[in-house]
Amino acid sequence: MGGFEALRTLEPIVLGGRARLDDPGFFAHMDPPASIESVAASLWQVGTNQNLLHPDLAPSARLLQKIVINWLAEFFGCDGGHFVSGSSVANLTAIWAAREVKNVKKVVASKKAHNSVKKAADILGLEFVKIEELSSGLDLSDACLVLTAGTTGSGEIEKLGERRGSAWVHCDAAWGGGMRFSKKHGWKLDGVENCDSVVFSCHKWFFQPKGCGVVLFKDSKTAETKISYGAGYLATPTIGVAGTQPANVIPLCATLLAWGQEGVAERIDRGIENATYLARLVAGEGGKFELWGGKGGKGEEGVVLWRRRGVGMEEGGGGRNAAERLKRLMEEEGAFVSVSGGGDGWWFRSVAANDFVDIDYLWRAVLRSSV
Repeated sequence: MGGFEALRTLEPIVLGGRARLDDPGFFAHMDPPASIESVAASLWQVGTNQNLLHPDLAPSARLLQKIVINWLAEFFGCDGGHFVSGSSVANLTAIWAAREVKNVKKVVASKKAHNSVKKAADILGLEFVKIEELSSGLDLSDACLVLTAGTTGSGEIEKLGERRGSAWVHCDAAWGGGMRFSKKHGWKLDGVENCDSVVFSCHKWFFQPKGCGVVLFKDSKTAETKISYGAGYLATPTIGVAGTQPANVIPLCATLLAWGQEGVAERIDRGIENATYLARLVAGEGGKFELWGGKGGKGEEGVVLWRRRGVGMEEGGGGRNAAERLKRLMEEEGAFVSVSGGGDGWWFRSVAANDFVDIDYLWRAVLRSSV
């Protein structure tokens, strides 16, 4: 077939069938369009095919990794860490370090924790304890306590100052970690500096290509020594779960150099403004729609949970069918949302990851639909 024909064959499949993450009506998932700087720098990444595994295979990229990690770590009260493919691997890595450093026997997390937390506990052979809320009666002396800064469902930020005598405190800030770089919203993660480990997905609110995440440690030397493995064919031990590690620091570094902290904060602030504006529009329709009544979900953490009243979304099984039907109708008009369920029925979920969104355009599309 040849290279040109191969690309021409794939073009309508890859480009024509893509999710339009940068569409003005797309406000649906924690998946942003990648920054133009990261797209350009990704060509360097894949073209040079660097591997952070070995100094011979990525001498300059390994140096960039150290510089960028050290800069990121300061915002979370940590002193180092490393890149991973995303927060699922990052959570596994952090909980693994907790087991090795503090000999934890169980992982304690709220019912709103990401499913990768239980997955990590299962892989590591640790008991997983799901709780409604922290109570003084819990014995956490042999536990890794996991706190979430930006739950997947509603964006809720749990109380990060809580320790309650736990052996290790881990913060899953996959979504909410980006707010730490905003002078306006950084306070929402106060207490994260007291955690022993923190994870953050740069392919969420840092607008990076998949997959780019970091795992950070308060005492990175101790933690990473415990999860490192050497071999005769390695110049330096591998740290963490992965062996081969792509140089995803290159696109991230390009973005940070172009934007600076102020540019990152500007986009996060704008995202939260868009989310809270949508929440006001939902609330201002004279009772036709409703906002979620629980913690989070009203835009302040970049996530809005809302629904149309009186169409069956309040129900259990049937509620999902109603939500999906209405979602398709909205998509036909150009409004893209996701669907999230809970004990009180089903909700539309709108997430502030698209910096190109036009909330007025989106809302007009919602009202034009038969919702």
